[in-house]
Amino acid sequence: MNLMRYILIILLFTGLVPGSLYGQDEHDDYLQGVARMSEGKYQEAIANFSGALTRDPGKNEYYLKRAECRYALQDYAGALTDLGNIDNQEIRSLLAARCHARTGNVAESLQYLEKHLRSPYKQPENILLLDPAFDGLENNSQWKALWRKEWYDDDERNIAEVNFLIRKEKYLDALELLNQDAEALSSRHELLALRAEAFLGLGNLNNCITDLTAAIGRNGSIPSYYNRRAEVYGRQGKYNKAVEDYTRSLQLDPDQLNVYYERAQAYRAMNEPGKAAVDMEFLVRYFPDNEKYLYETGRDHQLNKNYLGALKRYNSLLQISKDSASYFQARGETYLATRIYRYAEKDFSMALDLDPYNSACYLNKGLARFYQGDTQGACTDWSKAYQYGSDEAANLMVKHCK
Repeated sequence: MNLMRYILIILLFTGLVPGSLYGQDEHDDYLQGVARMSEGKYQEAIANFSGALTRDPGKNEYYLKRAECRYALQDYAGALTDLGNIDNQEIRSLLAARCHARTGNVAESLQYLEKHLRSPYKQPENILLLDPAFDGLENNSQWKALWRKEWYDDDERNIAEVNFLIRKEKYLDALELLNQDAEALSSRHELLALRAEAFLGLGNLNNCITDLTAAIGRNGSIPSYYNRRAEVYGRQGKYNKAVEDYTRSLQLDPDQLNVYYERAQAYRAMNEPGKAAVDMEFLVRYFPDNEKYLYETGRDHQLNKNYLGALKRYNSLLQISKDSASYFQARGETYLATRIYRYAEKDFSMALDLDPYNSACYLNKGLARFYQGDTQGACTDWSKAYQYGSDEAANLMVKHCK
């Protein structure tokens, strides 16, 4: 028995898996919190952010994320307590305004909203006016007085209008408005990025790339520009360039968990399953119950001939759900590749219970039986595989079956 098969059998009977390659630190807790937030599991996220703050109580972003979770749970007092630990007024001002508005403290709310409007990171006017937190303030005299001031310049208003047109899929109207001011367009990266979005909506990928490249040339610190350009490169089949852009985006902001998935997709398109598996393993660390991630990680390992890694992921997957023929089929293929034929046959049988017309499963189940010396059983399976459209099964029947 070779070493790989021995290790796999030990794994089967003990359920043991290799230990984590990552150490536990405050940033790991933070990323776990980000992952739970994306799933709407705010209480779990709060626990993760609290763990991060225990290890490093000085991080503004940890307090902000915990405040956002508490706001989502309508714990406005708790959110304000967290925001009080943030020394950067620009970061905390909008959420503080929302919390005070929710608790009926209008004066405090408008003070913080004004601080937000004075910051360079202010949200577009229409977004703020339609924010549910400020519902019912339309007739408040202080609210009216605040909005009588001009908080947005012409370029900012144009940006808001173009964004509106793009959301409404009025791409030609957006282009017409953008092209009216060539000087502003050439100097503001935001306008170039918006024109790229309009070109993308029209299917003009080359012009989209050109404008995104120009926007990056004016401000190369915005991850979303690289992400969008990577997406467009992928649509053009330029996967190596897509990987470069996703990598640059992650260098700027390594907390974008979704970007690891997008980069893995690009690696797959480049026929680099090993590199895809590295990104997918990173994701599985933070989404251990995500069936899609577990399955795709297993497939990446399988294609890279890392059968132990594949088996680990398929075992995890089948602990979560035993209702998918694909999961049993994938694990069966892994066992078949490592010559553990008895377990391969069992998994293919389970897959066929769920999908009885699967020619590939009949074909592989026949192979597993053949390699165990059961030629008659193999021929029965290959006959079924041929019946459901497998030419390979026909060849095997000619060669091995009477």
